[in-house]
Amino acid sequence: MAAAQRELRCAPNQHVTLVDIRAIDIQAQDSVDAFQRVVGDPATASRRLAFVVGLSLARGQIRRAAEIRGAAFFATPAEAETWLLSDAPLPA
Repeated sequence: MAAAQRELRCAPNQHVTLVDIRAIDIQAQDSVDAFQRVVGDPATASRRLAFVVGLSLARGQIRRAAEIRGAAFFATPAEAETWLLSDAPLPA
């Protein structure tokens, strides 16, 4: 992730991030905690963060893990991309 961020062509924290977790099953708490640290790190935070989520139990986990970032959650990648590239506020 750090190497990929160094290759970005925008100012720090101006990139957008789409995370598709539809195929992820519920995770151990230590994995959720580690993900929360990555998402919450101001040094690598994206300008906008969108998750594509399914109906699994992992959906609840990711919502809790990402709540500190004000992330948005979508059912499809197309919906997530549309929001990421817009100026629309966080969906309700």
